[in-house]
Amino acid sequence: MSSSITLARPYAKGAYMEAKSSHDVATWSHALAQLAQWVRVPDLWEIVKDPMVKKEARVSLLMQAANLNNPAIENFLSLLAHYQRLALLPEIDALFTALKHEDEKIIDAELSTPFTVSAEALATIQKSLEKRFQAKVHLTTLLDPTLIGGAKVRIGDQVIDGTLKSKINDLTRYLLNEGTHAT
Repeated sequence: MSSSITLARPYAKGAYMEAKSSHDVATWSHALAQLAQWVRVPDLWEIVKDPMVKKEARVSLLMQAANLNNPAIENFLSLLAHYQRLALLPEIDALFTALKHEDEKIIDAELSTPFTVSAEALATIQKSLEKRFQAKVHLTTLLDPTLIGGAKVRIGDQVIDGTLKSKINDLTRYLLNEGTHAT
């Protein structure tokens, strides 16, 4: 995975620079998301990766599948096809989105809870995170039945753990440490 990310990074940066310079970031973002989904379709991917299929036909097939009509994106796909990098489209899409969010000062946060959270509670959590991180927060939620209660927020490599299990572990450590100090 890390090697594909490494290979995809310059393509994602190049695509983002092109999209930004042409003031067409939204179009590129949508197109890359569509293309990333299409290369995950096994039947289509078998055709796209077939060395007997000409590069132009591969690009045309992807452009048609994603319903795209953009010469710059078609040129980008031609470049990927030339260097046999079409398989990197999902990673390119993810990196492109990360560059877009960084530029727009948006951070992605993942909220894990054992239960469904109300829209009002989600809005409060999102507002709190935006205040704490001084950025717009794109919040996604995950149901995690293994959590006893509370919630956990993951932003990049940072974790805010407000789960009941975490609180019980903290209390246990505190009580064990107090017990060793009392003797």
